[in-house]
This record gives sequence, C-alpha cells and structure tokens, in this order.
Amino acid sequence: MNDDARLLLQLLRDRDPRFVPELIAESRPEVLADVVDEWVLSRRQWEAEEAQRYLLGIPASPGHEVVVRRLIVAADEQRRGGVLAAAMVMADQLVVHDLRHVRVWDYVQRGWVDGVRLDRPYDRVMPVLPIGHDQRERRIWFARGATHQKRLFSLATRQYVRRFVWRSIRKFAKETPSDFVKTMGKALRWYPQSFPKDGAQLLDAWCLMKACFGKHPGLEFSSRTVRLASDADLRDLIDADVTPPYASLWTSELGRREMERVASQAASPFVQSWAEAVRVTQFSGYTNRLNKI
Repeated sequence: MNDDARLLLQLLRDRDPRFVPELIAESRPEVLADVVDEWVLSRRQWEAEEAQRYLLGIPASPGHEVVVRRLIVAADEQRRGGVLAAAMVMADQLVVHDLRHVRVWDYVQRGWVDGVRLDRPYDRVMPVLPIGHDQRERRIWFARGATHQKRLFSLATRQYVRRFVWRSIRKFAKETPSDFVKTMGKALRWYPQSFPKDGAQLLDAWCLMKACFGKHPGLEFSSRTVRLASDADLRDLIDADVTPPYASLWTSELGRREMERVASQAASPFVQSWAEAVRVTQFSGYTNRLNKI
C-alpha cells in the first residue's frame, strides 16, 4: 500500500469531509481498490452517507470503475437502501442517447426538412493516463464532447449496472416491504431538477420507468431498453389511470407518507407530477379524468 492510499484511508477513518473530493482526484485503480475495500467494510452511517454523496455526483473520473462496482455490490450484500437509491439515480444517467436536430431529405415533398436523430450512447471507456503523461498527445481525443468523455464503463456494462441495481432494490419488496418503500422514496426524491431534459432521456431512464410505469400497457420493456408501443404517447403516461408497480406497498400507511414526501420534495418536476398523479388516483379514489371535469 502506497502513501496516497494511506492518506485516503486516514481521511476515511477520521471522517474528514475532504475524503470524497480527494478520492475523486485519484485515478489509479490499485490505490482506489485499497481504499474502497476498507470503505465497504465499515458499518458506520457516515461511510454510507459518503457513498451516497459519491454516487449522486455521477462519478466520471478515469479508473473509478472499481469504486462504483464495489460500492454497489457491497450495498446489495449489506442491504443498504440509501446507497442503492443513489446507485439507481446514478445508473439511470449513465446511458444517454444524444438527440440531434438534423436536415433530412423528404422524398414526398422533394426537399430538405428539419428532423430529429437519436444517436446511440457513446461506447468508450476513458483511459487511465499515467502520471506525468503529456496531455497534448491526447488533444484530439479530449476535444470531443465533454459529456462523451465523462462516462465510466462500456455501454453493455452500464446497462448491466442498471439491471443489477433494480434487482437489488426489488428484493426489498419481497423481503422487507418497508425498506423498499423507503429506498424507492429516496431514489425518486434524488433525481435532479433537470432530469429528464427530454423524452429520449426519460426512456433512457430504465430504472425510473420500471419504478413508475413497470406495468404500463403503452411501454415495452426489454433487459436494456424501454420503447413506446405503436399507439402510445409519452404525454399519456401520467394522464392514464394505470396502477403503478407495487401499488399495494404504496397504499400502506408508510407508502402514503413516502409518496406525499416525493410529491412535495422531489427535485425532478416529472417525478413530482407522477407522484401527485399516484396520490390522486390511488389514495383519494378519484381519477385524473374525473378531476378534469
């Protein structure tokens, strides 16, 4: 173990607020592995809160795959709902299609028209550059879009992370329903205010769509994607009077309180609208359509 790893471990043991910023600044996987091995063994609340803060920051530093992977696996084994909730929010922001406005040729009108193209998510892992590496040698690579640079894991691994996190949270529904409601409530409140920025990003949020619309007839779920049915429209998702997944858990006393917290405290306007619609349709006995009369 080198001196940098010892310094990070000392910050961890002292509960120093500089721990996460210093950890993010480190990029050597062997150093990060030594630190995260001790991090996940601790049962103190402070370590769990730091893990949540780290994951909600959407870590993108090169070499941090080992940290993200071990934090999520440990949270699953130790049944740490808060860390899994943060991992769910992070995982949904790892797979993002790029919505681009393009000019396309219309063969009917025989002219150029404005169109939209959905580009595949970037599938390249950031390299870990050695200390002292001349960054100018990478100037062409680093000139690419900043959002493309800052992605951990390959595309297939990012999609697997989403499925793993969702399965881990779903276990709570069968084993400890109260923990499921609390974990899901935290995750829904933690989605950022700017999320989703458009319909494409909403469909990319596989975990969020599973949590909110897992049984919706207008959606088609696969292990990697969410697609709209042929006659469905995104605008009808919340308006439709469809029972949300795990409705029996949300209608419990604890579920009602958590849903009210989501409706009033969620940062994302979309999540707020969904939670309010669930409160109206599931708790009050009225449907959205009746309220519009």
